[in-house]
Amino acid sequence: MQLKELDSLYREIRDVLEKARSSAYRAVNFAMVQAYWQIGYLIVEHEQEGKERAEYGKRLITFKSVGMGTIRRI
Repeated sequence: MQLKELDSLYREIRDVLEKARSSAYRAVNFAMVQAYWQIGYLIVEHEQEGKERAEYGKRLITFKSVGMGTIRRI
C-alpha cells in the first residue's frame, strides 16, 4: 500500500470514529435530558401531593445529602 493510500485510509477511519463519538455524545445527552425531566416530574408530583397545582411559598423543597448521595455523577 502506498503512503497516499494509507493516509486516505487513516482519514476515513478517523472520520468514522469522529462520527461515532458525535452520535454517542448526542445519545448520552438525550438520555440525561430525559432523566433530568423525569426527576423534575417526580419532585413536582411529590410536592403537589396529587393536587393539580402546588402551593408555592408555603414550603421549601429540601434535599438531605443522604438521600441525594445515592445518585452517582457520570
